[in-house]
Amino acid sequence: MLILAFDTTSLWGGAAIFDGHKCLAQARHNGPATYSVSLFELINDILQRTHLAMRQIDLFAAANGPGSFTGIRVGLAAAQGWSHAFGRPWRGISVLEAMVEEASPDTAWAVPIIDARRGEFYAGLFHRAPRDLETDPATFDSQEGGRVLTPELLPSFLASHIPQGTTATCIMRKDDAAACAIRSLVLDGSRWRLASAFLVPAIARLAYRAETQARQPSATDVSAYYIRASDAELNWKD
Repeated sequence: MLILAFDTTSLWGGAAIFDGHKCLAQARHNGPATYSVSLFELINDILQRTHLAMRQIDLFAAANGPGSFTGIRVGLAAAQGWSHAFGRPWRGISVLEAMVEEASPDTAWAVPIIDARRGEFYAGLFHRAPRDLETDPATFDSQEGGRVLTPELLPSFLASHIPQGTTATCIMRKDDAAACAIRSLVLDGSRWRLASAFLVPAIARLAYRAETQARQPSATDVSAYYIRASDAELNWKD
């Protein structure tokens, strides 16, 4: 299965083509997050390097947020447009879920944390799913939609959602300096783990897994994952 995966939600995005789990080519975004232009340049580059055409792609996988409002819209519009044009399925993958996939924590709970600007953070909550230890990779199920929290509220969020006596891993991206700076606020007994800032491989793996298991996309899978309303929406007046 040929998968075209891309992340347009942050400065650390990019695109890649996978044949199943094997990466055929990847390109990382550099510079300002002007994905309305750079996404198509990145994808054209990896198509040329792999000698593939868009019509040969079997599955499109796009990060659906949280992150840049404009970037999310560009990525989802591209995935939906190519899916419709070439008659192929597409999957929307949460950046928070991709962080958990990339970090592969060994605890019962995982808490991905992303800088949300304005002195706030996105925090997700994932619980390890039951699995066959002999055959299945570790998977985590989202327990609720992401929350926007100030650093001061993070400890109480963790304390109220993670049962006492269980273990949790807080995850941030390596280049997310703001998230890395709040380690001192983590609960005693919780762990920290760094995930790669470049999440496209994890996005491809999650999309491939969902497609091969024939999971029906949920409403959140095929819509933008904003968490916070945009300034335009907040300032809208009738």
